[in-house]
Amino acid sequence: MIKLLDLLNENYSFSSPKVERDEEGIISVEYRFTTEDNNYKVIFNGFEQPRIFEVEFGIDKGEFNALDTLQMTGEGNALKILSTIADVINSFLEKFSTDYDKIVITGTTDKRRNVYRKFFPNKINPKFINKVIIN
Repeated sequence: MIKLLDLLNENYSFSSPKVERDEEGIISVEYRFTTEDNNYKVIFNGFEQPRIFEVEFGIDKGEFNALDTLQMTGEGNALKILSTIADVINSFLEKFSTDYDKIVITGTTDKRRNVYRKFFPNKINPKFINKVIIN
């Protein structure tokens, strides 16, 4: 059932970024947000290649567990969750614009990749879209 509050609040609020650095610069940036049923993380990892950040997001299963990027939430609010993730990505792109050359968003399944390819280009700030790769 769609709630009036969901219609009025298009997205969830998200945390300030938690930034991890080393001597060469930023290696990880993490954001969090909470829905009625789950806690989520959106992580920008720069471990593999300098100045290229891979975006990972999913349900936070706790400190000693891996991020769950496969679970279907069943919350009935996928659009609101994806819109919030897009807001987080835009926040990262703006706030850390001098710290990256590209960010890469990769779906964990074919279905998710197709959704991301259709959804995110319309939600990413056009000023930064040329710095975003959606696999």
